[in-house]
This record gives sequence, structure tokens and C-alpha cells, in this order.
Amino acid sequence: MLAGYLAVHLTQHTLTPHFHFGEETHAVHRLAGTSALVGLLLHTFFDGVAIASAFLVSPTLGTMVFIAIFLHKLPEGVTISSLMVAEGRTGRQAIAAAALLGGATVAGVLLTDRVGFLVLHGLALSAGVTIYVAASNLVPEFQGKRGWKLPAAFFAGAAAFYLTKQILDSVS
Repeated sequence: MLAGYLAVHLTQHTLTPHFHFGEETHAVHRLAGTSALVGLLLHTFFDGVAIASAFLVSPTLGTMVFIAIFLHKLPEGVTISSLMVAEGRTGRQAIAAAALLGGATVAGVLLTDRVGFLVLHGLALSAGVTIYVAASNLVPEFQGKRGWKLPAAFFAGAAAFYLTKQILDSVS
């Protein structure tokens, strides 16, 4: 898990600058999209590793991980496409960047079974990647905001995950 956590930290804060775009508006540097694409390619590759590794553990876990990853693919594609357009790339280039992310996920799924290290440690590595993204990007994003909607959505997501597990366990 630590290796996955550190890999994302290395790519987001050492090798390439990590950009956060929220409600603020400002000029986007020409390398912002490319930098984000590099980081997201690593992230989406490990999404695929997580799916394959989880299915190696159990069909229930594999299904749950697949659903979770599937649900965030659309926002991920919109994010990279938006960054590409904001830095002046064409619509075709923006769509190609999103397609690359999908391809990296599929590559992660296909390579996990063929690389012994990923068979043994893929789930732990992808868990470290996920923990980094959640702890360093998602949670700080909503901690500074007032109101009940974001915390409610956070806990609703956890409840949905728990209910999905209960449903899948009862079916299998």
C-alpha cells in the first residue's frame, strides 16, 4: 500500500506539478493537461489493476471495485477533456486524452494477470493509490466547505458501498 501511495505522490508532486481546479478561474498553463494526463494515466492503470486484483480475491469484491471505478470514469474523462480544451487543445485531442485513460484502465486489467508482482501485490498497490487520492485530494477539498451536503454525500457513498456489499453477498 505504501508503494502505491508514494508512487502517486512522486508523480503528482515531484515529477509533474499537480493542478487543482475548483471554482476559481485562471489561465491554464500549456503543460497542465499533459501533466494531469500523466498522473491520471498512472491512476487509471491502477484502477484496472484494482479491478483485476479484486476479482482474483472474490467475485463480490471484484464487482464492488468495478462498480466504484465505473462510476468515476465519466467525471475523470470530463476532467481531462476540460483541461485539454482549457489549455487550447482541440476537441479531438481532448477526446483522445479521455480515451487514453480508458485504455490505461483496460491495460491494468489485462496486465495484472500476466505480471506476477501485480497478482500478488496489485490490490495493495491500488489501495495505496486510492488512499492517496482520497486523503490528499478529495477529503481536503470538502473539509473547508460549510454545510451538510458534502458530508452527507460522503456518508451516503459509504452507506451505498456497504449496501452493495450486502446485496452482492446475499446473491452469491
